[in-house]
Amino acid sequence: MIKVSIKKPLISSSGSWLKVYWQSLALVLFTLLALALRLYHLETEVDATHDALTTYVNSAYPLKLIIPYLWPDHSPLFFFLSHFALALTSYTHDLVLQRLPTVLIGTLVIPAIYLLVGEITLDKRVVWLTTFTATFFPLLVELSRTFRMYSLLIPLSTLSTYYLLRSLRSNKWQSWLGFVLTTTLNLYNHYIAFLLAFELGVFVLLWLISNLATKYFLSKVKIVSFANLSTAKIFLKFDMRQVWWRILGIAVSFAAIFLLYLPWLGHLIDFIHLPTYGINSAPI
Repeated sequence: MIKVSIKKPLISSSGSWLKVYWQSLALVLFTLLALALRLYHLETEVDATHDALTTYVNSAYPLKLIIPYLWPDHSPLFFFLSHFALALTSYTHDLVLQRLPTVLIGTLVIPAIYLLVGEITLDKRVVWLTTFTATFFPLLVELSRTFRMYSLLIPLSTLSTYYLLRSLRSNKWQSWLGFVLTTTLNLYNHYIAFLLAFELGVFVLLWLISNLATKYFLSKVKIVSFANLSTAKIFLKFDMRQVWWRILGIAVSFAAIFLLYLPWLGHLIDFIHLPTYGINSAPI
């Protein structure tokens, strides 16, 4: 059963200021350490692959030509962001400056993972262990050091999941808005983000089934049949009205995501029917 409950945030305003200060400082230090690892010998990173070259060339086009010259298997968000980033560096050939935007974006995965795990569990040992692991995880470091859209994909995917869990718990419009924005940006960044959106949709479906099953259970079982009073109190706190409000939030959010993605839907359909990438591709 997935209960709708009020969970204290990982860093609570009711806690001591000293505790909040040390937790915030630790997160900043982990983030700076992750940034340092990504910047270490960045100029020696070899990234002369065809995909990386294509990314750079597409980003260097004039703004109005980025979409017409995009490869069919690419979404536009990263190329727009990298276009402005390259413009700030005057399209220099300095590898560090070229990759600095993706390094900074990729480093955001550290606070994003901290928030996500803090939403899942109140066990701070688990939260800090996961944050520590993400700081040194080789794949995350490598993806942040390359001029590719994957550096943006991972933080957006993490934040999208975080905002959905937070929305189901708190049902605040700010959380639903965060879920809509991060999911939409993720879909505009890479087509593989649809796999995450599908998985989140399955999770929401299971959440709904669990709560409806709980309602049915409460309608059939009398309070005297519970084994002990503590178990009875858990079920007495269940309020189906909270579930219906969250269902409304789910419906509005997914409808908003669909409408926001509608302008790019034709490109997605073309991508699906590509002989190399889409449903007509040869089996591996």
